[in-house]
Amino acid sequence: ADLAGADPEWPLATPVLRQICVIPISPDNFEYARAVGQRLHAAGLYCDVDDSRERFQKKVRTAQLLQYNFQLVVGGEEAEANTADVRSRNNQRIGKASLDEIQEVLCMMRDTYTEEWPGREEASAPAEKAKEQE
Repeated sequence: ADLAGADPEWPLATPVLRQICVIPISPDNFEYARAVGQRLHAAGLYCDVDDSRERFQKKVRTAQLLQYNFQLVVGGEEAEANTADVRSRNNQRIGKASLDEIQEVLCMMRDTYTEEWPGREEASAPAEKAKEQE
């Protein structure tokens, strides 16, 4: 099948350098972003951390152009809660999830050849509930 330069449909069957990109919102979040990247790498996932000094929007756009399957956005709020905001390759926001859940889901997707993040609606529900409570 001609993929016209796109990676295969199965998200974690892509070239090893394009599975996950952790994107810190600001330099203050570099340390947490690196810790997230190391944790996922230790779990056998291929994960890059964009700790460049580029603007946040440029980092997100670069990750899209490089066709990372998942972008994990982290900031101060995520560092405090031990979470990340998950986005898919097409920049669809999956939502905030704990690092335990992210690692579990990504490893499951890799091991079972799953194409979609399971329970997409549930993944964004905690973030929406938290905003409702504010």
